[in-house]
Amino acid sequence: MASLKFSLILFGLRMLLWWQSKIYKDFKDHLSQKQFTAQIQIKDKSIGRWFKFKNGNISSSTGIHAKPEVKLTFKNSKVAVELLLLIFEHQLLLFQHNE
Repeated sequence: MASLKFSLILFGLRMLLWWQSKIYKDFKDHLSQKQFTAQIQIKDKSIGRWFKFKNGNISSSTGIHAKPEVKLTFKNSKVAVELLLLIFEHQLLLFQHNE
């Protein structure tokens, strides 16, 4: 079950980045200054998603990229889900506090 949750979190992150780049000009401008590929994956490379930032555009796909410039690797899906959900919950609390 953790594997499915991890895959859904990664897909949700892809959609969030895409949406933010469409509705916030400052975010899109910031992205236009970035040129790199990032990989988020499980240590055994059974699950992963890469994100490519180039000329203000974001592309992404499931799987393992051949040569990412940045890697975020988790021990397993369970650890990945626990840590990523903790970060998202913290960001949500900060957002609610600042409203």
